Amino acid sequence: MTHGRKWATAGGLLAVAVGVTVALGWAPLSARYAGHRFRAADTDEARSEWATKLAAMGDAGRPVLLEAFADADEPRAVAAAAALRDRLASLPPDDPAFAAVCGPVLDRFGTFTPAGKGAALALVPDALR
Repeated sequence: MTHGRKWATAGGLLAVAVGVTVALGWAPLSARYAGHRFRAADTDEARSEWATKLAAMGDAGRPVLLEAFADADEPRAVAAAAALRDRLASLPPDDPAFAAVCGPVLDRFGTFTPAGKGAALALVPDALR
């Protein structure tokens, strides 16, 4: 094998390895980025935008939204509740994803701050439909 072919083969293998790594780790990486942007957001519009993106990520984004209920930052908890409420509105009650949204909120309710509990209680009418 020539020197040029060795480099081309090594480059091809590296590209495949990077592609597989990105493909397998894209959702957690995206959720970490969106979570960072959600926590750093300084306007209601920005919080709402990033909370909606996290809610759309499902299992990958949900932990960040649940953290918002346990923090002392009420605007973040309100944005998280609104995003989860919108997510619930888009799902039929018999969809397993519906339970995947409601279950963790109920499980962790005791760890929420008073502001987080108030925001989470806004989900009750949607969760009971």
